[in-house]
Amino acid sequence: FSTSGYTGVKISIYGGAGTAGKKVRISLTPAASTFELILTEGAWTDYQVPFTNLGNPATITAITFQEFSGLTSQIYVDDVGFY
Repeated sequence: FSTSGYTGVKISIYGGAGTAGKKVRISLTPAASTFELILTEGAWTDYQVPFTNLGNPATITAITFQEFSGLTSQIYVDDVGFY
């Protein structure tokens, strides 16, 4: 996917039970940078992450979400897009 004409990625994440204040990292391949998103328990939260925070990739081959808080609960990801 070419990022030409876009400035960032947007997503919505729903935090299940026990997710308040936990972190999920988003990264774009081939860029090497990650960005931490803070979860909200029991609610959908919209995030907009500028490409400048993700290594300014010219193209994207994958979007990765990783949890690094020791979270044992579920999260739901929806409405992934670009702006």
